[in-house]
Amino acid sequence: MSGAAGVVADLLLRATAVLAVAFLVDRVALRRASAAARHLCWTVAVVALLALPAARFALPAWHVALPAAERPAPAVVAVPHAAAAV
Repeated sequence: MSGAAGVVADLLLRATAVLAVAFLVDRVALRRASAAARHLCWTVAVVALLALPAARFALPAWHVALPAAERPAPAVVAVPHAAAAV
């Protein structure tokens, strides 16, 4: 994707990741913590969401090259020729 659609898709993916991490931290690490600690977790997540557009344009791009999937070699099956029956 390129252009505005690519930017929006990228921001939505990053926002989903930020909210997923905040949810996991809230449910796992802060399960028995005070309400203030849980509130701080979600406040940090919302601030991170607000900073995402600015960070996307202010920070340099980071491209991760993924290795291409190797295709398996085609199976070679030897078929014997019909031998002359005696």
